[in-house]
Amino acid sequence: MLDVITKCWDANPLKRPNADELHKSLENFRDIYYHYTKDPLIHEQFEKADEINKRLPPFNATTISNTTHHLAVYTGRQLDFEELIGEQNFSDCIL
Repeated sequence: MLDVITKCWDANPLKRPNADELHKSLENFRDIYYHYTKDPLIHEQFEKADEINKRLPPFNATTISNTTHHLAVYTGRQLDFEELIGEQNFSDCIL
């Protein structure tokens, strides 16, 4: 799982996994963990999540609303990246 996280943090966006790759990786992780864990609490949580997922409507990106909630607050500031020297991965910074 750590390799998936590291790929998501890659400084080069072209090296990051797309949504399908992430979905497959997470599904694979879930299946392996679910089938090999001996912890009954974990099994119970997986089964509850599966039941909830069965009741949800299928995901459809075209049905997502682009409306803004009236209480949403957006603030921003200009970021200064002049001191950065090219792309750098987070994993390269770890001592």
